[in-house]
Amino acid sequence: MGHSGRTIKIMRSMLLSFAIVFLIDTVPGVMGLGQANESFEEQIEHFGKKYTDQVPEHYPMEKAIKNGDITPVNITGSQRQKIDQFVDHVKNKQADFIRFVRYSPTNDPVITEFQFNGELIYYRFDSTRDKSGLLDKGAKVGKHIKMQTDYCKKLVSNKEKLYLTECYKNGKITF
Repeated sequence: MGHSGRTIKIMRSMLLSFAIVFLIDTVPGVMGLGQANESFEEQIEHFGKKYTDQVPEHYPMEKAIKNGDITPVNITGSQRQKIDQFVDHVKNKQADFIRFVRYSPTNDPVITEFQFNGELIYYRFDSTRDKSGLLDKGAKVGKHIKMQTDYCKKLVSNKEKLYLTECYKNGKITF
C-alpha cells in the first residue's frame, strides 16, 4: 500500500472516530447518554389528562369519604382495599387514581393525589387550604411547602411503607 493509500485509510479512521464522538455528544440515547432524562421528559409531556386538583375549597371529611377518598386517620376496610387495588394496578400497568385527604387541627383539608397512566405516577401534594400550616411539607424543619408535584416511575414497598421512586424532581416520595 502506497503513501496515498495509508493517508486515505487514516483519514477514514479519523472521520469515523469524529462521527462516533459527534453521535455520542449530540444524539440522545447513543451510548446511554441523555436517554433517561430525554425519555422521561417525553413521557411527562405525553402524560395525558390529569384528574387531580378537582377538590373544592371547602371539602369536609364526610364529602371526602363519600367521594371514595382515603382519610388516613379514619381509614376503613374499603379504603384499605382501594389502596391495595391502586398498588396492584400500578404493578399491572393499569391506569388508576387515588386521593388521600388529611385534616389539619383547624379541619382544613390537605390533599395528596396519585394518578397512574400506565407508565408514570403523577404525584400532587396540596396544603394551600390549611390555615394552620402544620401539615405543610417540611413544616417540622421550618420549611413550608404548600404545593408539590412530581412524576415518578416506580412504586416500591418495604415492610412498613410504600414509596414512589425514580422521580423527576425528587429521589423518593412517601406514598
